[in-house]
Order: sequence, then C-alpha cells, then structure tokens
Amino acid sequence: MRALRASSLMLALLALLLLAAPAPSHSTECDCCSKSLRSFGFMFPECATDIVTNALATSGATKPSVWYTTSIASSVVNANGLVSQWVDSTGNGYDIAGVTGKMPYYETVGSESFVRWGRVTAQDSANNRVFQTGLFSALPKAPPSIAQPFTVLLKMRFNELKGGYVMDSALDQHAFHVDLGTKFHLFPTTGGSYRAGAYITTACGYTNASAWGIYEWTFSSEDTSGANTANNWLKIMKADGSAPCISNSAEKMSNGDAALGQLTLGDDGGLRNGVTPDISIKEFMIFPGVLSTTDRTLFRRYLDAV
Repeated sequence: MRALRASSLMLALLALLLLAAPAPSHSTECDCCSKSLRSFGFMFPECATDIVTNALATSGATKPSVWYTTSIASSVVNANGLVSQWVDSTGNGYDIAGVTGKMPYYETVGSESFVRWGRVTAQDSANNRVFQTGLFSALPKAPPSIAQPFTVLLKMRFNELKGGYVMDSALDQHAFHVDLGTKFHLFPTTGGSYRAGAYITTACGYTNASAWGIYEWTFSSEDTSGANTANNWLKIMKADGSAPCISNSAEKMSNGDAALGQLTLGDDGGLRNGVTPDISIKEFMIFPGVLSTTDRTLFRRYLDAV
C-alpha cells in the first residue's frame, strides 16, 4: 500500500513539473497560448503555425507556394487598419499589395485577427476593398508550381453572403465566384457543370457561411482526354473535406495555364467592374497539384486551430 501511494505521489509530482515546464520555443510570432494544438493531451502545446513552417522546412513535404496568414503578426502590414501589404510567409517573396483607395481592412475582435475585404460598407459597394495586384507579380515570373492543377485552401467567412468574386484572373480567365449567395462556381470551364455551380449549404455542406469555415478548390487544365487520374481533375471540396461537392472528370478550365500569373484575391476590376462579397480571411494558401488525404488532414488541422 505504501509503495502504491509513493508511486501515485511521484506521478502527481511529475505531472506538476510537466505543467510548469516552459513551452518549447518557436520560430514564428504566433500567440502559442491562444493558437495552440494539444498534440499529446494537455502537456505539450504546439504552436499552430509550426505545422506549416515545419512542412516548408522539410525536404519532400507538401508545402504551399504562397501562404498569407494573420497568425504571424508581422505578415500584415497596415496603418490605421488599412492593409498596404500582406507578406507571403513561405519566404518565396510573393507579397501582395493593397491598391490605394481600395485597401482591405485589418480587424481584431477579441483574440481573433483577420483581413476583411469586398463590399464591407455602403461606400465600398462601388469601390471594392480588394488586392487587385497579381498574387505572383512580385517576382519576374510565376513559379513552375503555379501550373495547373493547383489547390487553393483558405479559412474564410462571409460577413454578408452575396454574389461576387473570391478569386479572379485577367478578365475572368480563371475565377471562383459566388452566385447570388447560394452557389459556388469555377469558370470558365469546357462544360456546364461548374458554371451551374454547387449549392453552398446543401451540396457543399456549409450550414452557416457567416461562421469561419475551411474552403478548398482545385483549378485543373486536365480531364479524361489525357493520361490522368481522378485526383487531378477540377473539384470544389465539401466543408469537411471528405469529398468533392462538385467534380466532373470530363471538364477542365478553358484557358489552360493562361494568365495564372495575374491571379487576384477578389475581383480584378478588369471586366464588367465586378464585385467581391464582404469576406473575412485568416489564412490563404495555394498548393501545387492536388492535396492527398494525408496532407488535407494535416493542413486542415492547422486551419481548425487558428
């Protein structure tokens, strides 16, 4: 009995020591107290951004070509709440700039920070708050990894679910669009399935688009006409990432890899003076290719934590 009590006391003391031990240091500037993952019960906090930074530092790992985050304080350059620059945290140098007079807002509510753009106020309805410079315009040429297929993964919420562009490129050559606040579209494509769209709340499973959600879609110039696998086709994933909410292997993007260097967040302003919904975003990443189930689980784990 005494031995059992002694063992129990030693275990309790060990637990207290582990709780009191300082958390491991991290290379990022995230707040590891508010944005942490508990990988091994309650004892070993892991800074959420380590999931991405470790992937970036690991040879052979799946890693984003661009990464815009609000979890690293210095990545959002703003003055008086207007974002002049969002720094690419991959280190690849694809920093994206706000346009004078249309700069997005940087907002903090409680412990949450995010970038907000689109038709945020009545005054913005005719003057969208967007990044109308190409995502890959910061360097002389687009990286090879931007060739299709590539996957967009972001943590986003719709403050007001109306129609408009979440992503655009060179006069609608590549676009992700919300139609009247009810459907998601990828266009232009070689068939009509993606232009018809997928319902946000039913097919795609976003029961509350005004809450933070993880969004994922793949632009692809491949279809069944070539040597291909289902993993490389166009798709928009369901809210939980379990399967596509729209996927048609007989369709592909009409314009191939044309103008991908001019991808923008929000409407690019080049055609019909389009609009962008009132959107808040915490994280935005582009990956070469299509995410495997393992990689999807890993990076969604990160997005869930921030």
